[in-house]
Amino acid sequence: MISPLSVWESLSCFHSAEMSQKYLKKCYQKISLNEAEVQSYNNCYPFIYYLEQGELYFKQALATPLSIQPILLFYGYIHLIKACILTIDPFYPQNTSVLAHGVTSRKRKNSSTAFLKMKLKSKKMGFFPTSPKKCFT
Repeated sequence: MISPLSVWESLSCFHSAEMSQKYLKKCYQKISLNEAEVQSYNNCYPFIYYLEQGELYFKQALATPLSIQPILLFYGYIHLIKACILTIDPFYPQNTSVLAHGVTSRKRKNSSTAFLKMKLKSKKMGFFPTSPKKCFT
């Protein structure tokens, strides 16, 4: 089994702006981006931020009560996915509508507010519907 700490150690090289920029430049060259150098420079600090924030959420989840862990892990995954998206879309986010969650919940009539009884719906815009399109198409 892989230790969670070894995963973060393997990503620690990306805490350097120089390494992150080189990596992003290679990613952008693979997609034939004309301005790979410029975009890799512009995106290296957001890329580092997403990775660092994801790591912080995951590490904090290890030190919190079980009831809070899902929230922290959710936000940790969101930040890591944003870093992944930045490797394939140098212009992410194009607008603020893709930054919203993209999920809504509605309470069923005459029911309590128990989470398991809530109805979740995906919105047209936001992170939830956008991220799979970016990562898997």
